[in-house]
Amino acid sequence: MVSELYKRELIELSHNPYHFGKPKKIFSSHETLNPLCGDKITVYQSADPSKAIELWFESVSCIICSASASILMKHSEGMNLNDGLEFIKEVQNAINDGSLCNHNFPKALHCLEEINNYPSRITCATLPWKTAFELLK
Repeated sequence: MVSELYKRELIELSHNPYHFGKPKKIFSSHETLNPLCGDKITVYQSADPSKAIELWFESVSCIICSASASILMKHSEGMNLNDGLEFIKEVQNAINDGSLCNHNFPKALHCLEEINNYPSRITCATLPWKTAFELLK
């Protein structure tokens, strides 16, 4: 049932996203648009990523994209660049193949597990991860 897609965690995360907004200091940024639904996200790195990942985002997007971005911002924070890129790529792959719960990822990511049952929404969930990966690589 589609209503299960919008679990309480997704709704709460989208209403109070972590690191939403433009940071005071911007080291670099990358913007991506999902042409299928119109979601647009800009991910900012607020410091030198060779020291630690510190991501922020702005978006005009659905709750899935916003919630996914919030999870990404929180759980990549403080990682070194190589670990962060690996984490981002692994999560993106797990969202795509529906295996989030089969990994040792933060429990917050489990709210995205059902996305795989709705192929048209997978891009919504992966857009922040794809954007952050492009920014940091």
